[in-house]
Amino acid sequence: MAGAATHASLCEGGAAGLATDRQGAPRYRVLMDWVWVLFAIVAVGGIGVAWWAHRQSPPAARPAPPKAQPRTVTIKRPGGVTETRDVEDDGRSFDQWVADMDAKSQQAQRDSRQRVTEVRVDEDLERVDLRELPSSRFRIVGSEHWVRESDRAVFGGTEYALVRESDNEHDESAVAVYGRGRKVGYLSRAKAAGLATELDRLGPAAFLVRGAGPSETSIRMWVDVPLLPGVRSFSR
Repeated sequence: MAGAATHASLCEGGAAGLATDRQGAPRYRVLMDWVWVLFAIVAVGGIGVAWWAHRQSPPAARPAPPKAQPRTVTIKRPGGVTETRDVEDDGRSFDQWVADMDAKSQQAQRDSRQRVTEVRVDEDLERVDLRELPSSRFRIVGSEHWVRESDRAVFGGTEYALVRESDNEHDESAVAVYGRGRKVGYLSRAKAAGLATELDRLGPAAFLVRGAGPSETSIRMWVDVPLLPGVRSFSR
């Protein structure tokens, strides 16, 4: 009987200890979960404070670029001619600077040699607007006789005027093209031949049309020539 009582007592004690362990383990896990939650809150808060402080701080001032200083360059040209000039140091190499100066000089020489005849449009001519008619774009020809290369950007543009020249000694069907009041060339002989009769029917006038001036890659000028069906149906 005594042995049985002792065995029962040991079993009860073991059961009580197991119950205590089972109750303590969940509490420990809950405590650790809270510790990790607090750690995460503190970490996120620290990151937020650091970001806010970075946003509030003024941007670092950038140092001003150094001011370009003038420099003196000397060019020895054929024939013993020497040129000395003070130029701004804009980052170009000496060879680049010389090439740019030579290009400008050559352009000036071409302009001085190019003889052109300056002709202005007759201000008494009535203006007839053909810009809304269907058209095709063609190159203006003979411009080198009427405008210098350096002036093409001045008188070439998006609008031109067509003027008949029935008394032209070279072509009685000639149609001159004017840009900003200055003659800049002609329609080609083939285009003028088909259009001259219809322009004569509409009477003496400066017929306004669209076009395009020279670009960075080309000095050519272009004019939008109205299509014949549209001109035939047009009335003043």
